Amino acid sequence: MRKAPVIKASEILAKVKEDPLFLIKKKEEENRKELAHNPIKMKKLRAMLEKDVSNLREVQKLKKSKKKHKRRRERSSSSEREHRSRKKEMKAKESKHARVPSPEHSKKYKDYDNYRENIHQERSDHRQHRIDNEENYARIQERKI
Repeated sequence: MRKAPVIKASEILAKVKEDPLFLIKKKEEENRKELAHNPIKMKKLRAMLEKDVSNLREVQKLKKSKKKHKRRRERSSSSEREHRSRKKEMKAKESKHARVPSPEHSKKYKDYDNYRENIHQERSDHRQHRIDNEENYARIQERKI
């Protein structure tokens, strides 16, 4: 039966202190402390952070709008547009001779309209919640720095 070699605490401490990663982390920590105690640098850093957050939001908005435009372009070719216009013309002709919808039918569509309004409201609530979360995150990051 072999005994495990005994390693002294001082040897471990010396190895840790010589570790380059440890030294790098220690320097970074010192730099953060210096920055936290310097109000002028903190103010500049906060301003930069706010600017970055606003730029990030603008970039996200641009990406969304580009996606929407891209989808529209993909969907609508000239033949599809012609087909839609013919469809509209046919509907217009049919509507002149259309029957009066039954009360049950109109109730069904009212329920559908309510459903669509609820979905729209939920989506807008979700968007607002996401925006609030981003703002809260930015505030927390400012406090950390």
